[in-house]
Amino acid sequence: MLRVRALVILLLASCAGPAAPPRGASVAIGPGRPDPGASALPPPARPAPPAPVAEPAPDEIDPAILDAEAATPVPAAPAKVALSGAAAVVWLPQPGLDFGFRSALVEPVGGAAKEVAARKEPVFVGRGGLWVLRTKKLASLACDECEACLTDPPSCKRDRRVDITRPFLVSLTSGKTLEPWQGSYGPREGCKAGVGEHDTTLSLLGGVGSIYFVTVHSWDQGCGAAHPMFMAEAITFDLDTGKHAALSFPPAATPALKKRAHAELVRACVMDPKEEPAEYRALAAYGNHGELEGSFQFTMSAPYVCGTGPGHYSAVSEQVSDWLPPELERFGKLPAWLAAYLAKHGAKHAFMLGAGQVAAAKRQMRR
Repeated sequence: MLRVRALVILLLASCAGPAAPPRGASVAIGPGRPDPGASALPPPARPAPPAPVAEPAPDEIDPAILDAEAATPVPAAPAKVALSGAAAVVWLPQPGLDFGFRSALVEPVGGAAKEVAARKEPVFVGRGGLWVLRTKKLASLACDECEACLTDPPSCKRDRRVDITRPFLVSLTSGKTLEPWQGSYGPREGCKAGVGEHDTTLSLLGGVGSIYFVTVHSWDQGCGAAHPMFMAEAITFDLDTGKHAALSFPPAATPALKKRAHAELVRACVMDPKEEPAEYRALAAYGNHGELEGSFQFTMSAPYVCGTGPGHYSAVSEQVSDWLPPELERFGKLPAWLAAYLAKHGAKHAFMLGAGQVAAAKRQMRR
C-alpha cells in the first residue's frame, strides 16, 4: 500500500513540470532563454489620434476668408487728368513749426522748379488769393478741486482759467477771416460740468485745389474719471466757399477697398468681426511721379483698450488707391517740373497758380 502511494506522488510531480522559483527569487534571462512572462507576438500598434481641426469660434471669421478679402483685386482706375499752371505753392514738411509745414512758391525755369518766395507757415491758395493761419486765445474753465465734485451733493466750486489756442484763417489779400472749424471749439464749464484739465487742437492734413483737410482733436478729464475722453472731428472745407465740403468714395472701387479694410481691421481688434466697415473719410495727396492718390478711411467698432480712433471705441483702416474722390479728378497729375520738386523734398501737397495769380502771390509770400 505504501508502495502504491509513493508511485502516485511521483507521477503527479512529473506531470506538474518544473517548479516555480520561490517568491522573491530572480529568474535569469539571456541569449537562448526567453522571458517566460513575455508574449511571443509584438503588441498591436495603436492608431494615432486624429489631428485637431482648427475651427473659428462662432464670432470669428475663418482666416482663409480674411486672406481672400485682403487680396481682393481693385479695378483699374481711369487715367489721371494732367494739370497746368504758371507756378505753384508747395507745402514742405517742417517738424517743429506750428501745423508742421512751411511753404515755397515755385515756378518753372529751364524745365525745373525754382523757389522764388517762401514763408515759415502753411499758405492756403484760393480763388481770391493767399491765406495764412493765425491763432487767438479762447478762455475756458477747469475745475481746480475735482475731489470735491465727488461728494453728495457735489461741493466743488473753485475753477481755474485755461486758455485754448484757437486757429483761424486770414486772407493776405483782404484781411478777411475764416474759421471752418468754429463749431468744434468751445469753452468748458469747469466745476459746474465736472471737467478738470482739457484742450482742443487742430491738425492740418493737407489739401487739393481749394479743398483742405483738417482734424480737430479734443480731450476732457472728467472729475473722478479714470482716464480722459478723447474726440476727433474730421473736417473738409472749400476755401473758396468757406463751407464744409463732402468728398465721395469712388463707386467702382469702394466694394473692393471695403473688403481689404475689413480684413485689416478684423486682424487688429474690433468688437464684431462680422460688422461691415463704415465709410468714414475720403482724402487725397500727391504721390510718386506727381500723381494724385486717393486715401479712403473705413471704421469699425472697437473695444476701448484697442480703439485707435476716431474716438475711444472705433478703429480705422486707411486704403490708399489710384482711385480718387470724384470731386478731385480734375487735379490728377502735376507737371513734370513740379512733380520732381515734390519728390526731392518729400512733399505731398501742391497748389497750382494761373498766370494771372503769380505776381500777387509773390508780393503776398514776401510780405
